[in-house]
Amino acid sequence: MIWGIISDTHDDRAHVLAQIIKQLIARGVEIIIHCGDIKPEHIKPELFENMAVFCALVEKQKEKPEFKSFVENPPPKWTFTFPGPEEGRIVPIHDIMCYVGHKRSFEFLFSPEMEFSKKLDSLRKNFDGLRWVFAGHSHQQTFFKTHLVTFVNPGAVEDSYTATNLQQLILIQMRSFSAEFQKQIQLKLLFQLVLFQTP
Repeated sequence: MIWGIISDTHDDRAHVLAQIIKQLIARGVEIIIHCGDIKPEHIKPELFENMAVFCALVEKQKEKPEFKSFVENPPPKWTFTFPGPEEGRIVPIHDIMCYVGHKRSFEFLFSPEMEFSKKLDSLRKNFDGLRWVFAGHSHQQTFFKTHLVTFVNPGAVEDSYTATNLQQLILIQMRSFSAEFQKQIQLKLLFQLVLFQTP
């Protein structure tokens, strides 16, 4: 199974989100993980080709009227995670325990590596079996791995840290545990890296 990891779609000013989803489906993606900063007009099963979507809401969205109906009655195949207590961010995805959040990337950027590693280990202790931690917010692709937990930030679909017309995403092949980080300009592949792969 292949997971598509995206984040920070914001207003989708370049109108690339639908094209990115189609591209992900063509690559065999079956599940979308959205690490936050999504607009309510993008919470549509048809936009995501009726795939299962696990989406992190951010602090300000939980109480906003335009998100209230989604919180109370999520669209079919959509699961939201919420800020606040960490258990609100934990979700099993095909029996794999995951943290789907938004701001945790800043802890990676502004903490010493050992301190961040301890935070991931603490999450694992609090949520037995946790294997993946996904977060966005920083608009920078990030990969960090401890002995038991893998942290991934897919970067941003809109307003990447490196260029405003650059879209970033990650594909994770769960069977082989390989990950591809991609950066593309107007859906033309600019950069692709297979970061890790096990037989």
